[in-house]
Amino acid sequence: MGLPDELRQAAGHLRDHDPDAARAILTAFLQRNPSSDLAWLLLSYASQDSKEQRDCVVRALRLNPTNERARRRLEELTNAGGRAPMAGVPAAGEAEAREPSRPEPAQEPGKEDQPAIPDWARPSSEPAHPLGTTSAPPSRAPSAAAPPGAARRMPFLGRNGSPAAEASQVAAVPKFRRASPLPAVLGILALCLLAGGGAAAGYTALQRMRAEQARSTATARAEVAHAVATSGAQTLPASWTPRLTPTVTLTPTPSATPVPTATPSPIPPDPTSLAEMEVIRSQVSDLRGLAVQSPATAYLLSRVRVRPILEGYFYATGGSREEVDDEARVLVALGLIKPTYELFNNTLNSLTDSLGGFYFHQTDEVFIIGSKFSGIERWIYSHEFDHALVDQHYDLGSLGIYPQCVGDEDRCRAIRALVEGDATLLMTQWLSQYASPQDYEDLLLYNPPSQTLPDQFPPPYAIRDGQFPYLEGLAFVKTLHESGSWAEVNRTYQSLPASTEQILHPEKYQRLEEPVQVSLRPLDEVMRDGWRQLDSNTMGEWITYLLLAYGADLESQLDEVTAATAAEGWGGDGYQVYYHDDRAQTVLVAQWTWDSALDADQFEQAMITYLEARFRGAGIEREGGTCWEVNEEVTCLYVRGVENLWLLSPDQTTLDSLLSQYPSFQ
Repeated sequence: MGLPDELRQAAGHLRDHDPDAARAILTAFLQRNPSSDLAWLLLSYASQDSKEQRDCVVRALRLNPTNERARRRLEELTNAGGRAPMAGVPAAGEAEAREPSRPEPAQEPGKEDQPAIPDWARPSSEPAHPLGTTSAPPSRAPSAAAPPGAARRMPFLGRNGSPAAEASQVAAVPKFRRASPLPAVLGILALCLLAGGGAAAGYTALQRMRAEQARSTATARAEVAHAVATSGAQTLPASWTPRLTPTVTLTPTPSATPVPTATPSPIPPDPTSLAEMEVIRSQVSDLRGLAVQSPATAYLLSRVRVRPILEGYFYATGGSREEVDDEARVLVALGLIKPTYELFNNTLNSLTDSLGGFYFHQTDEVFIIGSKFSGIERWIYSHEFDHALVDQHYDLGSLGIYPQCVGDEDRCRAIRALVEGDATLLMTQWLSQYASPQDYEDLLLYNPPSQTLPDQFPPPYAIRDGQFPYLEGLAFVKTLHESGSWAEVNRTYQSLPASTEQILHPEKYQRLEEPVQVSLRPLDEVMRDGWRQLDSNTMGEWITYLLLAYGADLESQLDEVTAATAAEGWGGDGYQVYYHDDRAQTVLVAQWTWDSALDADQFEQAMITYLEARFRGAGIEREGGTCWEVNEEVTCLYVRGVENLWLLSPDQTTLDSLLSQYPSFQ
């Protein structure tokens, strides 16, 4: 079996020193065939950035660990420190794809740095596909706005290891990474392509297709649409430096008893759309096995009317800009955002499903963003009405997560993953069982928004954390559904997940592996004279992973494999953050407990690598810990048995006071 025509065409463009054309073809091909290791390998030649080249090769190896060409390519890239040519023999079972060897053409002037294309990938003289070549989306540079809840920067896999170590890491990717659903893979694809300013992830309408062909293709593309909407199609430029963007904000009059209101009041859909919504409600009820107790008020909403409604809801349900500012200070201390990042847009976006809708459980209102009720809006409505239906039976308001988390943030994040994973699986089922031919045609043309509200240069943490309830949540709910259909999912609302560890590892939820409660030491006695507590909470396995892999300082980010492996032995944690308003100083104390001493040591090594880069190698000598001091910040990491302690303070005197509360680490 020969190479697909698209891959031969892409290889031809690469040989002709036209990587942009090759990238466009590979983009379209990988949207339809995300598991093609050969396409990922070719994509590494279309990139002009060595880190992105390596990322694509590692993804090829994840898909096919026996691909010797990809392994040699990875080794050559590492040894060359940049773009390296690859020569090699096709992997087992693909020998028939090899073309007869041909001599390399002479390099054109100025093209010396282009990678050589191996013989197996050269274009052949075979006829083109009978349907013709599908046109690829036009190339565009990453926009300034990236989704807060959807796409992510491609991780620079293997940045810190040898070729042998990287190859072993590929085969040992932690389970919660290997088990990512198709939307996650496709979302990652979009980000990989955009990381170097390549072709945008989009959708091309395939003309003159038979009805069944259109149906199957539309299903795959709809999954891509959801992945892009929840993981975004934008990423940060390599030289990302966030800047403060002035925001016009409303200061509401304080009210003793705020009542949720959607102001200005949106206009209900026309009678035809309302009738179609009624049909979809019945279909969702049929799929979900839950009776409709209330139709839930529904609105079609133009995008320009979204922000006033979200702001009104945020303030009416007790939100304040001061709380958002304090949350930002906590995230800065953790290293997850820059001090200049404006968090408010991200907070508003967290109230929505980025694919194009949102649901307010207090008012039982469903909002679909769009000007008409086409197949796109119908598909999104199935997701949002699933929220309403679940709310009617299991009272989302009683879960302590909407609109704000009450108590343990890690628990809230886990429950949100259950709720969003539920609606995401349901909308997938609705698409396959109830969508009409016109719905599929509409979805073929769908280019989903990158986020609900524009957000300038959101940090990697915000992007990836916004993915969690949709991607990891979907994987969790699918595991439940496969073990007992929707009845098993329903039972989960009676026994809620207690941690993101349980979401990432469903088997731990099923065997009732509860998180260890870490008792935080009281700090009020040492944090006096103007210090106030901003937060006392839990990170969980998920935020621990993001801290290592998706920090705001790009140079300190660890590769995904290292970060996920370091976080995987999580047993429990607790952290406290204090802030001094007059001095603009922050104190952080974080304590983890691990499943074993080996897990604690593994996390310590990863954390030391992260802190060494974050604090620019400015190590200092202090007894008992590994410490750094730079820019009026001192930080130390300690390990004792199965526990780690991380301290961050403005000076060593304050750090000594904090450490005095933890005698076991001295």
